[in-house]
Amino acid sequence: MNFAQPQITIEELQVAIVRSGKSKAAIARLTTNCALENLSQADRARLIKKISTDECYTPELWIKFARAVFNAPIGLDVASCTLAQQVVRADRFFTVEDNALVQPWTGQVWCNPPFSAPLIGKFADKFIGESKHFVEGLFFCNSSPNSLWNQRLQQTCDRMLNPSGRTQFWSKGTPIEERKDPKGNNAYQQVLFYFGPNPARFDALAAGLGTVFRRSI
Repeated sequence: MNFAQPQITIEELQVAIVRSGKSKAAIARLTTNCALENLSQADRARLIKKISTDECYTPELWIKFARAVFNAPIGLDVASCTLAQQVVRADRFFTVEDNALVQPWTGQVWCNPPFSAPLIGKFADKFIGESKHFVEGLFFCNSSPNSLWNQRLQQTCDRMLNPSGRTQFWSKGTPIEERKDPKGNNAYQQVLFYFGPNPARFDALAAGLGTVFRRSI
């Protein structure tokens, strides 16, 4: 749950705390002797960073987009859990216990990777390597254009989409009715990389969602 620093309200901070998945005891330790309303914007941002998690699940908008691009159900979600599958509904999925980094990736692959370093770089490299074997795939992550892992994706993808708006991911504690369109204010822009044989279909479906870039040959 990442929020733009100038816009972190008390209500948003409270939502981030509830949805962080931390235990009540851990939250109590974080907020002991801390009057939330007296926190500066910088301190609110630091508190959100402390409670942030890699468990950030994709809202339904982009899952529907992935199914349309694949023209099929998502065959494999490589960084997931049972809770996230309430929206994704992939044929197969890997959890943290499965260690997707040592598994073969096949079929139509969806990847919303853990965003923390160095995991995201490892997932990006695995995705690029496995693209020789899977049918097609989508890699959806926070934009970090100067990162080496991001540049490797830019250099090897068939298409890259910069969405017009920012995506609010959901997590444990998000009400069911908000999982299609979670509330909040994500501080980061997202980017979606496509690898596969149907870039024209990707272009058509992405029209109106943002700016599509073609890799220079």
